[in-house]
Amino acid sequence: MNLDVILAFVFYGLLLVFFFTHRRKFELQGILALYRTKLGLKLMEKFSSFSPRFTKVLGVVGIILGYGGMGVMIYFLILGVVWVISGGPPLLSPVLPGIQIAPGLPRLGFWHWILSIFIVAAVHEFAHGVYARLYKVKVKSSGFAFLGPILAAFVEPDEKQLEKIPRKAQLSMFAAGPFSNMILGGIFSLLTIFLIAPVAFGTIDQSVFIHDFGENSALEAAGVGIGEQILEVNGVPLESLEREPKLSEYFRMPLSTFLQLQTVTKVSGALEGVGPGDSVVIVTNKQSYTIQTGIHPLDEQRPYLGVSFISPGYKQEYLSRYGEFWLNALFWVYLLFWWVYNISFGIGIFNLVPLGPIDGGRMLLTGLTTFMKPETAKKVWSKVSTFVILLIVINLLPWLFKLFSFIAGFV
Repeated sequence: MNLDVILAFVFYGLLLVFFFTHRRKFELQGILALYRTKLGLKLMEKFSSFSPRFTKVLGVVGIILGYGGMGVMIYFLILGVVWVISGGPPLLSPVLPGIQIAPGLPRLGFWHWILSIFIVAAVHEFAHGVYARLYKVKVKSSGFAFLGPILAAFVEPDEKQLEKIPRKAQLSMFAAGPFSNMILGGIFSLLTIFLIAPVAFGTIDQSVFIHDFGENSALEAAGVGIGEQILEVNGVPLESLEREPKLSEYFRMPLSTFLQLQTVTKVSGALEGVGPGDSVVIVTNKQSYTIQTGIHPLDEQRPYLGVSFISPGYKQEYLSRYGEFWLNALFWVYLLFWWVYNISFGIGIFNLVPLGPIDGGRMLLTGLTTFMKPETAKKVWSKVSTFVILLIVINLLPWLFKLFSFIAGFV
């Protein structure tokens, strides 16, 4: 069993123990369990009084982006349904430890998950509290919640006071959470791209080693061994083909994916002009080999070596100076930043879905009451929420099938 899954079971076990030992402090609302505190209320008050005019302008920007994000989410949910029905990969993914959102991306580690969710949820709810106080709405409590296995945080404004403030103020408050997540995601993406990633990637040795052989491998037939380092291909030193990562690569991919692409790109660059059946001279750290390329199974015009490559890891100079533990810690931090901005953007825009009591749903209902009677608005809101729930369930079907298969494996 995956270590992250084990840690998740332990974590949820401890939460259950906490729940039963503090049962009186929890309030159950169906499958939602609320634990109220007073944490952060004074800080919300201070932030709300800092440049109120600028904060109100940001609130209007949040409203505009909120309705725009709502439309984007509806579009992608419908597109995701089409993809799922046609057998394509799901566009919607649960944010749970051990999950691999897409091929080539890292699995979400348990501690990265816990810390990311804590940071994202705390900022989201804190922003709601700040805008509540900005418009003189009392925040009665803050705290955390459990929606089944899903962790959440909350602030509890006085709903009666909230109903009395202008619609624009209400919308600013509802949009504040998702908008703050987008800002948080932007901050962490910039820190990742311009600070953490360049430092982390700079410690990596981009040398190319033989990792494994495929079917009918020309290199294996020539006697090349697994673990040999490729130095030259047809007189082209692979070291000369090294390059610094592009900023967009820091932004969209983790280290492992980048290294895989680097090794393949370097060998492909050295093979430029070589076709199937041509002779190639490959120099490794052991000896020189002359091989005849095969025909690539996916493209008859491309040469085929039948081999996969790997980079060794850290540069020796950094290993000697800092040691593997601290270099691993650096990449752990890099991946944490990577997850925070991805999860922050994802949760921020998902909260704009026009569904029931979440931010997007409340924005929809408040907006509808501007154009129609409250009774009619609630009927429209209810039908839209039902439609959105259906879209979400269909989008999550591939993950639900995986979950059922996983559970069935233990039954």
